[in-house]
Amino acid sequence: MKPYLYKGICAAIAALFIAMAAVPAIGVQSHRASTDIQPGDTMETPAVQETVTLAVTEYRADGSTTARTVTLDTQDAESLHRALDTAHGLEEQIALLRGYGVIPADVSAADVLAAVQDHAPAVQPASIWLPPLSVVFFSEVSASFRWGVSLRVGMTPFLDMLDRLLGLDWQRGVDLADLCIAMRGTVNTYGPLGTHRLSLKPGMVFMAGFVGYTIDTVLWRHSFYGAAVMTVTAGLGEHDFDPWFP
Repeated sequence: MKPYLYKGICAAIAALFIAMAAVPAIGVQSHRASTDIQPGDTMETPAVQETVTLAVTEYRADGSTTARTVTLDTQDAESLHRALDTAHGLEEQIALLRGYGVIPADVSAADVLAAVQDHAPAVQPASIWLPPLSVVFFSEVSASFRWGVSLRVGMTPFLDMLDRLLGLDWQRGVDLADLCIAMRGTVNTYGPLGTHRLSLKPGMVFMAGFVGYTIDTVLWRHSFYGAAVMTVTAGLGEHDFDPWFP
């Protein structure tokens, strides 16, 4: 029994030394782990930047259109929309769209209006004003609608349908007219006789021969900035007319 007892005592002593060597190492590791994160520290996670995608469509004088998407930060998009609502005239609104990179930098309100007036006759038709109805010819248009739909009349809707059904890539189409119907809307037209300002709840705008830009956000906002051969606005709300003549 003595040899077995001797071997047992030796094994116990060896285990004791191994344990004494391991305990300080564990203590150092726990100390390092505890010093890595201070009591006041918080785990920071990278912020996720939310964005808004705008569908921008350019309308040319020949009726052709070019569509593209522009992505803005949510904060920039809200700031742009607020600035557009308080802007005075199409020229200032075009400048805001250029500044945020929504439209090309070489676009001007004068060029847009000139493209429409090139087709005007020698004697421009007069405007008809009936609240809350406005019919204006050859004028600048600045319109913004919320909670509604925007429809195009022309070849573009048919080409888009063929693109989806047949897998084609016909991006260019010709639009004859544009219609927007929404629960809320504001329309400003700068025509031959003066300025029409309509605030509608609900309302609609119908434009023929539109040249300029549209910005669409699904079921949220549909905006038009440009000029049109004919603009018809109607709905329920207020209508102010500011004539150029005394």
